[in-house]
Amino acid sequence: MAEIEMLARECRFSDCTHTQECGCRVLEAVAGGELSQDRLESYHKMKRELAYLSERQHKSADRVEKERWRDVALFAREIKKYRKKR
Repeated sequence: MAEIEMLARECRFSDCTHTQECGCRVLEAVAGGELSQDRLESYHKMKRELAYLSERQHKSADRVEKERWRDVALFAREIKKYRKKR
């Protein structure tokens, strides 16, 4: 994938997705036979997988925070019940 990253530095736009942009050096390399289409598809798949894993990790952190606050809320409810009994 390093060769794709090196080619990507020569793209016209810095946020190029290498799918259909005009001036994409990576697509030019595929068209010119310097890079195989399979290699580019593999690169795109890897990028999608990394994005998925990143999103999943972020959701896990949110889930942990939600559970923490749920425990705090349950504890506060127990304190209120205890005070009412007295």
